[in-house]
Amino acid sequence: MDGLGFGYQALKQEKPDLIVISMPAFGNSGPYRDCIGYGLMINSLIGIDDLTGFPGRTPPGLPIAYADHVAAWAATVGILSGLRHRRKTGRGCFIEIPQMEAMCSTTAIALLDFLVNRRVGRRMGNRLPPYARAAAPHGVYPCKGEDRWCAIAVFTEDEWVHFVKAIGCPDWTKDPRFATILSRSQHMDELDQLVSVWTRGRTPDEVMDILQKSGVAAGAVREIPDLVENDGQLRARGFYVERQHPEMGTTLLEDIPFKLSDTPGGVRRTAPLLGEHNDFVFREILGMPEEEINQYIVDEVI
Repeated sequence: MDGLGFGYQALKQEKPDLIVISMPAFGNSGPYRDCIGYGLMINSLIGIDDLTGFPGRTPPGLPIAYADHVAAWAATVGILSGLRHRRKTGRGCFIEIPQMEAMCSTTAIALLDFLVNRRVGRRMGNRLPPYARAAAPHGVYPCKGEDRWCAIAVFTEDEWVHFVKAIGCPDWTKDPRFATILSRSQHMDELDQLVSVWTRGRTPDEVMDILQKSGVAAGAVREIPDLVENDGQLRARGFYVERQHPEMGTTLLEDIPFKLSDTPGGVRRTAPLLGEHNDFVFREILGMPEEEINQYIVDEVI
């Protein structure tokens, strides 16, 4: 933007209370300033991908450009801070939010642990790291069906008692290896195998319902079709809305994820077709003469 004459220093001469936000991959200074970056690449560069997966295996990494979302959250806070500054001083400001720096927050305790203790975080699968609160069992367990799973976490001795009752008090739960949270944590592999025997005989939702009713944290691992076809919560909230598309017909869409009390808003229409609003933009908004528009059409510009 600076090269085009639209940098912040130039713009604030015209409007001193202007707030400008810049969201480069790496920042406007430093050795990476001119490098092109994408969300998936940022995931790897800040080390979060290295923490995913199981010990001794290749890290799978995050399947989405998580950095894009995290940077947007940081930008929201930055803009609100800029608005507060303007309200107090009457002046605008320039806000810089590099994706790489925003994403460092997602490494959470792993980064702090290295800064303080020089301890390197390792891939642990579904286990909790040593500095976290102990939980056993803790993991994602196989269930009835093809590649179906349910997450289970037992943090306290009371929860363990409820868990044992919920799964029918099998004999193995009386084993001294599983008597306390500490001993269970020391025998997680054996514990996971025994818990899996119980979960394999039930669907993820059955496991979740049984354990939740007993006060044990559990959540079915959803597949995308589950979110659309089987999730009663999202449907009850009106998260999916039907709209008519001129070419696709009735289409199911995601609604906006926030609701305002006085102006709830929502998805009113489907995405426009290519060139659908050309006339409105060129004639009504830009006020272009008919001859110029027609010439652009002939030249296949529009």
